[in-house]
Amino acid sequence: MGVIEAPDKYENKIRIADAGELISKVGRNALILAGSRAYEAAGRSLEETLTSSGISFRTEILAGYPTLSRAQALGERIKAEDYDLVIAVGGGRIMDQSKAAADFGGVPIVTIPTIAATCAAWSVLSVLYTEEGAQDTYLYTKESPKLIIVDKELILAAPERYLISGVTDAIAKWYEIRSNFNGNEYDLELRLQIKVSELILELLEKEFLDAASAGTDSIPYQIKSNAVDANIFLAGLTGSILGNVPYGGLAHPFYNRATHLKATHVRLHGEIVSFGTEVQLLIEGRSEDEIKQRAVKLKAVGAPVTLEELGITEDVEGSVRFIAKGILERVGDYASAEVKLSEDTLTQAIFKADEIGRSLCSH
Repeated sequence: MGVIEAPDKYENKIRIADAGELISKVGRNALILAGSRAYEAAGRSLEETLTSSGISFRTEILAGYPTLSRAQALGERIKAEDYDLVIAVGGGRIMDQSKAAADFGGVPIVTIPTIAATCAAWSVLSVLYTEEGAQDTYLYTKESPKLIIVDKELILAAPERYLISGVTDAIAKWYEIRSNFNGNEYDLELRLQIKVSELILELLEKEFLDAASAGTDSIPYQIKSNAVDANIFLAGLTGSILGNVPYGGLAHPFYNRATHLKATHVRLHGEIVSFGTEVQLLIEGRSEDEIKQRAVKLKAVGAPVTLEELGITEDVEGSVRFIAKGILERVGDYASAEVKLSEDTLTQAIFKADEIGRSLCSH
């Protein structure tokens, strides 16, 4: 069995205001790293519960993209100022920056996501960028977060776009992981990943997106609550199962390359991954009808289904070829492709996904 890197505790039944006692079991002198809007929403409750639990703290409000150099600098500060704990409060960028900083500082981390747009609060992986927002490198931290505080009332009060972005990102896990099944059908860890991601698919593509097709105001609370756990817990667990088969698929390689185009920065992580999933399915030879059925659901919840909606409106041909070339450099061969992976076949798939999306927009 491979290694499973998982947090000590995933707590989704309490409010931030009641989390002090749990946090005190991890550390007593905390550096809080937070986004400005996240701290406006959660900071007062967090400070009060930390104070009542005898935890000393200082707060650093972060802006911009998570970078390797900032993580290293924060790590040195953690050591110099004798913090024994990092508390991350915010979205995916804050989580990735904070996990990397705690890793360099040699201290445990408690994550408090204020949106459910990614599984970053759980994942042992930190995605790091350049200062300009282009995906740069991955950092695998030595340990998972010790504690995750999931305050669902707070998370579900955030704009629904973040939850939906997390839904489309988590759904991609199944499509990307099952692409590795060819030739690996007896690999136990891969089969476990697939089973977890099948539950994600059931909760999100078959329940959440179906309910959302009638309008996001009509989604029952329990389906939204399940979506929060699927986005953070189940997607994070899927990535925590470390077997012999590397994570596959094209959706995240599409995202990684697309971030090098500044035009796409108007979109969230999961929104770009969602379009990348459509491209992957076309490369795999899925039918246009199947792609269109998925795109109808995605468009209904505001996910981008065209290049224009991704933000790519100038030098479209050049931009698409730039993305295609980057995917090919990262992925190389792709066992699940119906056609040989090349810059041309990837370019054609990207334009075909755009064509299908535009056909929906014209109705």
